[in-house]
Amino acid sequence: MSTIHPCQPSLGLNRARLRGVPFARDGRHFTLNGNHAIELFAADSLTRVALLEMGAKNPEMSGTVSAFSPTGDRLAVSYKTRRDEPCQITIYKLFPGAPNVCTLLTNLPMDAHTDGICALQFSPLGTWLASCAEDGRVRLWTTATWELKPKSLNHPGQVHQAVFSPDEAEFLTACTSVLGQLDTLSLWNVPRNSLALPLLTVSNQMVRVSYSSRYKDFVYSVINQVPALGLPHARRLLPAMNQILDPALMARAAR
Repeated sequence: MSTIHPCQPSLGLNRARLRGVPFARDGRHFTLNGNHAIELFAADSLTRVALLEMGAKNPEMSGTVSAFSPTGDRLAVSYKTRRDEPCQITIYKLFPGAPNVCTLLTNLPMDAHTDGICALQFSPLGTWLASCAEDGRVRLWTTATWELKPKSLNHPGQVHQAVFSPDEAEFLTACTSVLGQLDTLSLWNVPRNSLALPLLTVSNQMVRVSYSSRYKDFVYSVINQVPALGLPHARRLLPAMNQILDPALMARAAR
């Protein structure tokens, strides 16, 4: 359970153990994600408007995560721990300029995952929230009712990123194997809630996956390698698993 503290005009409580600085798309707010707390700031004044303490300063906590909805009026937060245990996902409603900027909206059921949350991601139109966890599962929540799609999308290791296509029909996930030696990129079908295509496995850590605005291609970045281009819709031309996408092959697929 998260606790909201009154507004305090300080910046950088989490600075020594900063885990991320997500911005709302409308530019009004950003968060500082630390080990045990998330600070919500008004971007124009750099004033902290809320402090979200996670898990009552659980000493086993190893990081917090957050995500803003596309409209910037909802904030999803969670955390992960050093133990194999489920972690709460909490949704807040944001009221820019109001005395209480951040108000608890709902707590999502904890049985959706069996381990800590690595990433949260709203879909571009705000229809879905994806939760990615160390248990290798990705779960989809409908933001209209916060109901959970019944089937979990299972991966061979912890999932550290999910990226929706602009039309919300598909999304990409990046996961790290149990031994931490391989990263796998997969493409999933949202309406069917099922795997559309296993794209590739790389031997180094995949640090970022992004769709282009045209939706027909995406870029992924791997440590110690040049960013590469992938084409989800040129499926017959994609290499099999355990092969890295070859830029020359992708160039031929784009013709």
